[in-house]
Amino acid sequence: MSLEYAAQNPFRPADWRWQRATALFEGTPGAMAANRRLDGPDGFTWINTALRFLREYNTARTETARARLSERRPGLFWAYWIWRSTNPLKHVIEAQLLARSSAYSIGYRCNTAPDVINAYEAMFFNVNDKIQHRSYILNCVIGPAIHRGLTEREYDLLWKLYGYFLGPAIVDALEGKFANPTWCGTPTAVGAAVMDDAISTLKLKAAIATKTVKVDQYTQLAIMDAFTKFVEIERTTDSAGKAQEQILDHISAMMTTLPFNVGGRVARGLTLNSPVDAFEKTAIELNYEEVLRLSVRQPIAHQQILQRLTFPVTQSTQLLEGAQ
Repeated sequence: MSLEYAAQNPFRPADWRWQRATALFEGTPGAMAANRRLDGPDGFTWINTALRFLREYNTARTETARARLSERRPGLFWAYWIWRSTNPLKHVIEAQLLARSSAYSIGYRCNTAPDVINAYEAMFFNVNDKIQHRSYILNCVIGPAIHRGLTEREYDLLWKLYGYFLGPAIVDALEGKFANPTWCGTPTAVGAAVMDDAISTLKLKAAIATKTVKVDQYTQLAIMDAFTKFVEIERTTDSAGKAQEQILDHISAMMTTLPFNVGGRVARGLTLNSPVDAFEKTAIELNYEEVLRLSVRQPIAHQQILQRLTFPVTQSTQLLEGAQ
């Protein structure tokens, strides 16, 4: 077995199992049969499965024969089909694998069976058991392009890079060019949706630009100027909005924790039990100082006497309470 595919090799490629099977199938000198000790139990199984698949695929000369093969080995057949394709769908699968998405989730996105995704990961993009090794993923899976500088045309590497660090949702945004789309249920919602889309798209493009624009003597001043302007815009728009939202959230949290209600109303789902409640059915109208003192469980003057003062009970009052 070539040392290139050894488990201890820190540079082992993500498609090492497929390369091992291909070398055995082609009779490459020095190619060693799959070994449980060197390749691991999963590697041993997948390499032998791939070797049988290659032999069967090579003898399936007609469309009908390959259709039958796809029925016998659907997972590996369609994983191989995707791997050979130039369709960007395979880049989506790889980016989502780096984003820790499950086989079911990726399969649902890509209209394929989870078994196909599992076979693709096992044979052509084996990263699940190394996903925590950050430097390996960056340098051996994504590749040295992240160091020399990416271009927007290398969208597949951008998807993988963002997916690995920011998760599956960012891959969806980069692929579809929509950061946070809002479904327009009515014509009146179109204006706000278009405005939000314009802002989110500009932010998405700005993020891509920061990863793809080279920094040199010609671009560094322009980059710094653009960054300064962006910070100023953010300060006067998003930050202001977020600050206002935070203030409202704090006020809401404060109001829900106050131990008294307003106008005798109790918030839905809440049961208030505070010293102020004891005066709700009395003849006393507390002033604001007394309410505040009771709300922090401080006594007020003549509290027990005030609690005993009630409205005169009349026959109409008794009938009304009985009806309730």
